[in-house]
Amino acid sequence: MTDAPAEGEEERATDAIRTVAEATTADVVVQTFYGALGEKLYAHLVDEAGADALGLDIVAGDREDTVYNVQEYGATDSVSLGLVDGQNTLVEEPETVAERVEWFESTGAAAAFDRTYLTPNTELFYLPENKYRAKLSALSAATEVLE
Repeated sequence: MTDAPAEGEEERATDAIRTVAEATTADVVVQTFYGALGEKLYAHLVDEAGADALGLDIVAGDREDTVYNVQEYGATDSVSLGLVDGQNTLVEEPETVAERVEWFESTGAAAAFDRTYLTPNTELFYLPENKYRAKLSALSAATEVLE
């Protein structure tokens, strides 16, 4: 799915994700991108999709809206934080990535997740190989900064 479902189609998206979640024993992570989800879609995904983790774009300028959604509607047991920009060749420093995690935690939205995944905010497929590898290295190094 590349676009948010049209108004009223939240249930179709939720049903599709639930079908996948029920058919596997693997963890199901639904990664959103390009900013905060609308409240209605977010609430449907948290309450009804059955995903183990919901991905949140922390790079986008509307990240305050993402935090609002988490505070207002809750969250899945685990969270996937989109912390590096998958559409920009600028490689973030591990300290910058760690600061984004700490910012999210400081909002109070990060209460007691079973697991936190540090991820890009969208796929890295279109970046040059050296850039996507460097971004993955920054994510990995950020875990050490956070320890």
